[in-house]
Amino acid sequence: MNIHHALNEYFIEIGINQGKSMHTIQMYRIQLKKYEQYLNENHIMEVQHITFSIIQEYLQSIHHQYQSSTLAHIATSIRNFHKFIKFKYDIKNVASNLKVKKTEKTYPVYLTVEEINAILKQFDDSPTGICNKTIIEMIYALGLRVSECCNLTVNQIDFQLNIVKIQGKGEKQRLIPIPEASKEVILHYFNNIRPLWVKKNTNRFFINRFSKPIYPRYVQLILKEAALQTGINKHVTPHKLRHSYATHLLENGADLRSIQELLGHQDVKTTEIYTHVNKKKLKDTYKQYFENTMLKGDLRK
Repeated sequence: MNIHHALNEYFIEIGINQGKSMHTIQMYRIQLKKYEQYLNENHIMEVQHITFSIIQEYLQSIHHQYQSSTLAHIATSIRNFHKFIKFKYDIKNVASNLKVKKTEKTYPVYLTVEEINAILKQFDDSPTGICNKTIIEMIYALGLRVSECCNLTVNQIDFQLNIVKIQGKGEKQRLIPIPEASKEVILHYFNNIRPLWVKKNTNRFFINRFSKPIYPRYVQLILKEAALQTGINKHVTPHKLRHSYATHLLENGADLRSIQELLGHQDVKTTEIYTHVNKKKLKDTYKQYFENTMLKGDLRK
């Protein structure tokens, strides 16, 4: 079976039958197209001619380009593709035992409440400043993915019930409460700024002064600039705000199941990473305390 044809069928499968998000489909497409290119360069055009050793050679050829976590994602993409071909056409799955060893797990980087407040203070009271501040406020206060925030529509927000309806990954819907402190900021943008910019019929909640939609790259840039102005020595991204939201919920007593629902995680194991973050913070604090007290000679006074 022709590899190019098989890949196109697989992309249709994950997009329609598996309901994966556009972001996930794009990631699979990029990774598997590079895999196809490697196979073609080695004169392999048919799925039946792919062997386990060829896949290993491909991963070995790119291992210096990526971190181990990315290589593991690539291996998963390849394994799932061959699993699909086996299921649909009964062609031997040569990638069933494919694995890439990950390095030691890294924990999500998050911001403190003080750091987030410092970032929010960087936005001025101009219409654009208020819009930008509201975007950052909503991503953090509601734990949104940046794509969810950019694609937010007016009818997804119920100011009477104080909830936002989010259509997340896999078309899974979740309801997120709007914190009272954030509601004032959001309403100010909605009632006073957005009407100034609406020049055509659009249902997008966030628009720019040209009545155009806001895109993730724009959000990344305004957040990066605001973080630089505060002097925060961390790589700050919109997703770090989502990590911060989850971590702060856990620190304030929220249970894992509730956090899982608010974040829209399909598997609670994904949410459990935040318990490790919390434990690491506790260990670091404990270690710092004992180092400081012992250095000062205060421990046994």
